[in-house]
Amino acid sequence: MTQYREQMLSTAQKRERSILKNVYLWMTAGLGLTGVVAYAVATNPAVMNILLGSRFGFLLLVIVQLGLVVYLSARIEQMSSTSAIIAFGSYAIVTGITFSTLF
Repeated sequence: MTQYREQMLSTAQKRERSILKNVYLWMTAGLGLTGVVAYAVATNPAVMNILLGSRFGFLLLVIVQLGLVVYLSARIEQMSSTSAIIAFGSYAIVTGITFSTLF
């Protein structure tokens, strides 16, 4: 039954499924990276002391995170795939560090 269904799909539908699958894989990887970084930072007292010891540390982190969002939004069309992957990974890491303060 599933083999017959696959034969009936148009090329556009197959491409759409492939794109959606890749989007979900990238988002899962980003969430996983964010979670791992958040856990690692939250369980490290020295890093937490740096982040929460002064308002400047946390404020700088929030500014970096917002800056990455603006950069990605403005440049996504002109970026190479490697640059986009690096920027996405950087954003996931910074988000993990930010979320670690919530834990």
